[in-house]
Formats: sequence, C-alpha cells, structure tokens
Amino acid sequence: MKNLIWLGCIILGVYLIAHAKFALAQMIPRQKDDAQVLGLIEAEDFNEIHLAQLAEQKNIDQPILAYAWGLERYQRKNLDDLRKLSSELGINHVSNNGQIVYMRRRGEQEIFNLAPLDQDDFSREFIWDMITGHSKVLSWIDSQDVHHAEVRKFLEETMRHITFQLKMAQQIREKVLR
Repeated sequence: MKNLIWLGCIILGVYLIAHAKFALAQMIPRQKDDAQVLGLIEAEDFNEIHLAQLAEQKNIDQPILAYAWGLERYQRKNLDDLRKLSSELGINHVSNNGQIVYMRRRGEQEIFNLAPLDQDDFSREFIWDMITGHSKVLSWIDSQDVHHAEVRKFLEETMRHITFQLKMAQQIREKVLR
C-alpha cells in the first residue's frame, strides 16, 4: 500500500512538472523560432554573397555579371537589415546549430563545384543554382511561423526581393543562355 501511494505521488509529480513546463512554454515568446529563422536567413545571405563574388571574378556575359553585382548588393543590405532588426528586438539569432552549419557547408560546396567551371558552364550552373535556390528559399520562408510582427514584415520584404531575383535569373536563362 505504501508503495502504491509513492507511485501515485510520483505520477502526480511528473504530471505537474510536465504541465508546468507546457504552461511556461506557452507564456514565453517563441523567440527561438524567430532566432532560428533569422539565423538561417543570415546563412543564406552569406552563401549568396560568396556566390555573387565568385561570379564577379569570372569572365562572364554582362547581364549575368550585372545580376551577380545586384545580388551581392542586395544580400549585403538584407544582412545589415537582419542584424539591425535582431538588435532592436533583442533576438540573438542562432548561428551555429546543425541546420545552419549544414546550410553554410552547402554554400561552400556550391562554390567548390562552380569555381573550376569555364565561362559558359559557370554561367549556366550559376543561373540554374539561382533559380532552384531562390525557389526553395521562397517556399521555406513562406512556411515559417514567427512570433514578432517585425520579423514577419522583414520576411515579407525579403520574399519580394527574392521573387525579383528569381524572375531576373529566369529572364537571363531565357534570353542569354538559350
């Protein structure tokens, strides 16, 4: 009987602890979600900047070079805006979890794969990477559920620019890289 009482107390204690953690989780803003999203956007910005810089070093057609220059310029601005927003909201965006490390390594691998290509092959692969990458990022951003309205506004603005970059890459593929 004594063991049964102890067992009941343990079960009740586990239930109360679990319920308290759940209630606490509901009260704390989902800043980690926002931090994770901003961290992934930061990693993608870095990848795009490095790819654009690689393209700028290549002897490629003017429309593709102009695209790379504009891409780098926008990604740097987006990165600055992201850091400013993080600071204003007190969000320490995540920069070293597994998903972000994977994204950065994927960017390094893209550069490694593109760097040795000649002008024509590089141009085709670079634009193809821009089309597929921007399409994936748009879908990913659209699926995010963030806590802060300011972060949502930032993501919407980012999506507008990514959509523009995607359309530009598609036009280059159609008109320049036939």
